[in-house]
Amino acid sequence: MAKPNKSSTKELQIESFAKRRAGRTYIAAASAARERLLNLRSEYLAVPNAYRGYIMVGICTCLESHLKYCYAYAAERFADYPEVLKQLYKDISVDIETLISTSARSFHLSDVIAANIKVSSVDTYLRLASAFFTAIEGRQHDFPWDLSRVFGFGDDENGKKLQAEQVDRLRNVFAARHEFVHEALTEPVLGLVDPREYIDDALQLINLFDKNLEYIEMGPRFSAINNDEGLPGAVDRNVEKVDAAFEHLKSFCEPRQHERLETFRKAFLAYLWARSEFQASVFLSFSSESAASEFIDLVPKYGATLNEIALKQKYLIAEFPLAKQYEEMGIDTGNP
Repeated sequence: MAKPNKSSTKELQIESFAKRRAGRTYIAAASAARERLLNLRSEYLAVPNAYRGYIMVGICTCLESHLKYCYAYAAERFADYPEVLKQLYKDISVDIETLISTSARSFHLSDVIAANIKVSSVDTYLRLASAFFTAIEGRQHDFPWDLSRVFGFGDDENGKKLQAEQVDRLRNVFAARHEFVHEALTEPVLGLVDPREYIDDALQLINLFDKNLEYIEMGPRFSAINNDEGLPGAVDRNVEKVDAAFEHLKSFCEPRQHERLETFRKAFLAYLWARSEFQASVFLSFSSESAASEFIDLVPKYGATLNEIALKQKYLIAEFPLAKQYEEMGIDTGNP
């Protein structure tokens, strides 16, 4: 059997991440790390002693998974801010064959990003988290120290000491994970007598990250509603975005496809509104405002989907033009 080349192995890894996400949004996949950590804690005593060392593997894996999918989420959430993405992904290297394959396989560019984020130590996690917020905020960010002062242990000397101790504990967890996996140790190492205690450290780090990301998204720079418009204006602007995306798609269509494209456009908008209204139906009052808010949140997320459809349509038209199909079917159209 031929050994798979480097690019095909990479594509399989990326596709594996896409399948693991199982259709969830990237931010939901990132948030799942919190639930997995809580499950690790609750199930720890129920497993045999020989397997309890895997809790250290689980803690490290959850931290890595959370960061991977936050980076992937950023590719969609900040798609309208290319200067942010350029800064955020400047150190990520992807070969051109892998990028090309994203238009023909079952994974997206965001999955490519996720597969290229590797966390082998807590210091790597902190470096990547700092780079994440530095790119998005447009100023130097030191994670978790900049956030711990406000959302964590505080800004006094004792708070700084507690934060440093937390980072040291997680640093030991990564070292213990390495020894457990690579040196087959089954006994507690580096003083980690009961690793469940360090799940809280990992959860607090994830909570700090998520809280700051939420704070940034609610800020005026990335707000879904511009300063000079209300909710109706934001809805109209997003409908125009969808219409513009379909006009772009139309440029790659044969005239005979235009009617079906218009049917698709109406169905697409109807789906977004139906989904928004369904989610807003949870509320007894202000449901129409809630539906509108859901709608303007959904449009950017589905913008990537429309771009992918346009790329696929462009490829199909190039590969299967009408003239070529008529020729293969032996149909004479009478055109010179």
